[in-house]
Amino acid sequence: MLGRVSSWDYLTSFLAMPIGNVLAGPLSTTFGTSRVLTACAGVLAVAATSQLLIPGSRDLTRRFNPADEAPEPRPPELAEVNGA
Repeated sequence: MLGRVSSWDYLTSFLAMPIGNVLAGPLSTTFGTSRVLTACAGVLAVAATSQLLIPGSRDLTRRFNPADEAPEPRPPELAEVNGA
């Protein structure tokens, strides 16, 4: 599941960057640089704080303790082959 979230994050980030670069010039010419930068800061602040509305991000809990499930020891031959 984390891979899907990461791929969606990369897709939207790499799509939004060129669109923002294309729009930055005309918007700052029309509205002024300080207004555009203020609006961008507002959008980023809302995007960052909106994540607190998701209950799962507020109540992070660990479902299992990794120390309880220690990995089985490997024979030395396999450890050398895999580079561990």
